[in-house]
Amino acid sequence: MAQPTDHRALVTLNVADSTIAYAIREVTRQAGLRPVFNGNPLFQRRVTVHVVKVPVMHALEVVLHGTGLVAKMASDQE
Repeated sequence: MAQPTDHRALVTLNVADSTIAYAIREVTRQAGLRPVFNGNPLFQRRVTVHVVKVPVMHALEVVLHGTGLVAKMASDQE
């Protein structure tokens, strides 16, 4: 897996009625990051998201909007 070195990576996400977990995995895959999240049922909530060439953290904010969840970048040591 790629090292999480560039949180400024630009990503494009075009999903309809997908789980938040799937959307997070797709965003982080494009950015070369490794997602870590727990079994919170909110990750199974369905979302529709369309973003084009936006910073990875912005894409994650859009995916998580309205859930009360937040994305955080962490080093491999955390």
